[in-house]
Amino acid sequence: MDSIWLKVGSLSCDNSEYDNARLVVHCMRGAERLGVSWEEITSASRKRKIVEARRLCCMFLYEKGWTLKEVAKSVGCRNHTSVLHHKNLGLVFLELESTFRDKHLIFHNG
Repeated sequence: MDSIWLKVGSLSCDNSEYDNARLVVHCMRGAERLGVSWEEITSASRKRKIVEARRLCCMFLYEKGWTLKEVAKSVGCRNHTSVLHHKNLGLVFLELESTFRDKHLIFHNG
């Protein structure tokens, strides 16, 4: 196990900071497709357009294995319960609201 190539391979596979940054960039791009800047996402604004984009970011990051606390810190929510609320309400909206489903598709696919 002294092979440098095995060590380099293991280091590249364990780069969680890169993966986390890549997921945040996905959220930024998805929000921009919805017409919302990242500054608006992390703000305290309660405008519907911004809240829906923030909700989609919370859902996405949580689905990718982030903790509620990590999502809250990244997206600018007050605490983990806000993220939990966004996630649960987002799942309900996906089932009931066709406009939210459309925004979900735009957020992920462009």
